[in-house]
Amino acid sequence: MRRAAAAAACCLAAFTRAEPVKMEKLGAYVMQAGETSFVNWRNRTLVVQAVTGNTRTATGAGVYPCCSCTTFGCVSNASAHVGYVDCSGCTSCSAAYKKAYGSCAPEFFQVVDYQTLEVLVSPIPGTEGFGFAAAFVDSGKLWVYGTNGINGTANHAATQVSCFSSADPTNATGAWESSLVLTQPAGYDVYNTDVWAVGGADAAAPQRRYLMSIEVNQIAGKRTDSWAVVFAETSASTPDRGWKLVDPPNNHVTDSFMTACPAVRFFNGWYYVATTTEGMCPAAGWDNKSAGTQRRRCRKQVK
Repeated sequence: MRRAAAAAACCLAAFTRAEPVKMEKLGAYVMQAGETSFVNWRNRTLVVQAVTGNTRTATGAGVYPCCSCTTFGCVSNASAHVGYVDCSGCTSCSAAYKKAYGSCAPEFFQVVDYQTLEVLVSPIPGTEGFGFAAAFVDSGKLWVYGTNGINGTANHAATQVSCFSSADPTNATGAWESSLVLTQPAGYDVYNTDVWAVGGADAAAPQRRYLMSIEVNQIAGKRTDSWAVVFAETSASTPDRGWKLVDPPNNHVTDSFMTACPAVRFFNGWYYVATTTEGMCPAAGWDNKSAGTQRRRCRKQVK
């Protein structure tokens, strides 16, 4: 991969273009959800969401009445992961269930119509217990990626990425397929992911058809100061098989400041990587103590 395009300066990978990419502001979307992807499905904007116990409703009631958390983001229990349910006051589900999922409400994914806010598919079949939803459209299908056991593992890290796909994602009874697409080797973990089509257009890597950005906090067994971004690729005709890491020690965005929640795109021979570079939620124990210094360093870089 082109290292220049993978080396991010603050939030976007370094790049040069004769014409800027044109963006259109659609408005604000206030969501009761975790990780969210917006996709264009046949000229219709869909929202793919990760739904957790404390994001199902504003009061924590409804589907998961046993969960006490009532807000998304900074929760009262300092041991709870940002954006995930605080079940410290939950007494109505079994200890085994909470141990399995880290809460009494495992995540699931759903598809929502952006314009009408109608929930079209909920849950996406097979997604209960998966975290960090990420979606894109390719080859006439909606592809949704998620990680395993996100609430039930040490440091909330996962080791596997699975893919859920459908050619009819707006139909509540439509068929969905699923497969395990990547298992991280020892010394690596996985949080957020994102996938985009390359289609062999990269002259330096013509065999690459799809690229995946992967949020980690360890590379080859070495812990990073915060979250970092590595990559995987596949030459398969569809993005649900053939994935392998792209030499992470030599192909990661940066290890000098936090690069979390990555989004990856490919256009006109260049890769674009957008990340967050701020501390995420001090009240929930995720203070990323060096984030202030990192932010100042980031600003200096991009002036």
